[in-house]
Amino acid sequence: MPIDERATYNALLTAPERFLTEHYVTAGGSPQPSGIQDFCLREDDNARAFLRPGSFMKTLNAHPTDGVRLDTSTVANGQGQLFQAHSVHMDAGAQNLNFYTLDAETGPSVMVTGQLTGCSFVMRETANGLEVAHVSPGPGQTGQQLHTALADTHPNVYGAAGTSGNYDSQDRSVTVVGVRANGKWRIFAQKQVRAALAQGNKEIKSVYQIFPERKKLS
Repeated sequence: MPIDERATYNALLTAPERFLTEHYVTAGGSPQPSGIQDFCLREDDNARAFLRPGSFMKTLNAHPTDGVRLDTSTVANGQGQLFQAHSVHMDAGAQNLNFYTLDAETGPSVMVTGQLTGCSFVMRETANGLEVAHVSPGPGQTGQQLHTALADTHPNVYGAAGTSGNYDSQDRSVTVVGVRANGKWRIFAQKQVRAALAQGNKEIKSVYQIFPERKKLS
């Protein structure tokens, strides 16, 4: 049965934990500089099966679920829910790290960035709001090396460290989204199993909140 895209978008705003644990989310990053942009939430009509962890046995007993896409495409054939979001551009190399401020009071209440496949996502609180940056490894640098280098100067970095609370880019990609409620931003990471793609599936490995504090949600 097709999903109700408007209701699904409302779930993203009001219950992001449930949204991310119940839907396989693919985020399409924008090539434009970081800023407020038009996005579209649509059902992912990919022919693959979408899977999420079970409540008790997790990925050992994965359950069928739905897939959604968040990207800068427009509504086609009446399908899709348009919305505005803070789009965070991917910078290439830590030396080009550019922070973007997520305001606590004005502007959209959703943040979208492209998939992490070795990249790091940096978060820091300032007097002006929450500053965030998405950065890819530089030439000859691994995702783990990038994370280590950033962590030396930035205490709140989510990246390809291969440690608990981060991700292993050898077999994981990650969707990162942010949601603001009551003037506070929360940032989430949905880890996805790359190996499942070769088997014709799109599978959620786990979901974490990575800001303001880190905690596993599924």
